[in-house]
Amino acid sequence: MTALVQPPLVPVRPLAPWLGPALLVLSGALWGITFPLSKIGIEGGIPPFAYGCWAAGLSALALLAVMRLKGQRLPLGRAHLRLYFVVGVFGQALPNIAYYFYIPHMPAGLAAVIITTSPLLTLVLALLLAIERFDLLRAIGVACGFGGALMLVLPGSALPSPDALPWVLLAFSTPFFYAGSNIAMARLRPRDLGAPAMAAGMFLASCLFQLPAVAISGEWRMILPPSQPHEWALLAQVACSCSAHLIYLTLMPRLGPVYMSQVGYIVTLAGILWGLIFFGEQLSPWAYGAAAAILGGVALVNLGGYRRRAKGSAPA
Repeated sequence: MTALVQPPLVPVRPLAPWLGPALLVLSGALWGITFPLSKIGIEGGIPPFAYGCWAAGLSALALLAVMRLKGQRLPLGRAHLRLYFVVGVFGQALPNIAYYFYIPHMPAGLAAVIITTSPLLTLVLALLLAIERFDLLRAIGVACGFGGALMLVLPGSALPSPDALPWVLLAFSTPFFYAGSNIAMARLRPRDLGAPAMAAGMFLASCLFQLPAVAISGEWRMILPPSQPHEWALLAQVACSCSAHLIYLTLMPRLGPVYMSQVGYIVTLAGILWGLIFFGEQLSPWAYGAAAAILGGVALVNLGGYRRRAKGSAPA
């Protein structure tokens, strides 16, 4: 979730005061349940490349169908195609490919904790690219968050076993790719691009990018019509992911990136809860401590950004 200020996009209508928080919680819960669903799908026998290609392709088809029913078309201008490709590859295909490889080797709740570091990495990249200015409170937040990340990888800490270390390190590639995607989304998104079209374009580009990998690996796998629980899990993930993306991208121009970044807290808590419900996962005290440190760091980063913007908008 981006920590950058995005310009207003398509014209939007204000929401009822209660609707924003309710939809924020719903989107976080939907994203959180994708962790155990994908774990079920991969462990059930769907190869990672095939899983990623099917998930992206079916998501794109579902969103394009929604747009067709509403009389909308997918914009195909040069700026739109550039955004679809960049965000589809770095915000969908690459992190998801990594995710589908490591999720069978670690608890779903732990994966949810790691992905929460995305806003912290987004800020670090923004500072390195001189998009954001240094702020002490946000720097403390980043330090706190990375302290939590260390709690996840140090020997004898939150690792379920020493053999899980390479998979946990690979897991950190997912929030890194998300962070790069956030930067690209904030800078490249055309002002006339609505939420359904943006999500559909991202998923479509992700699917096309993964097709050669599926062909080279020989991981072709038909899941339609679904007949096994792991195939139904993939379809359920598609439904949840599409719904969460639509909610998030629709709320972003109405509520702003600072407010919407709070979805990360809900995703983490929901991921841990769903992991407990689906698999009976019991994370170590170190893992819960790491989650608290990471969430606290994200909160400080958001607070620092809000404070700076408030000062910038104050009259001289």
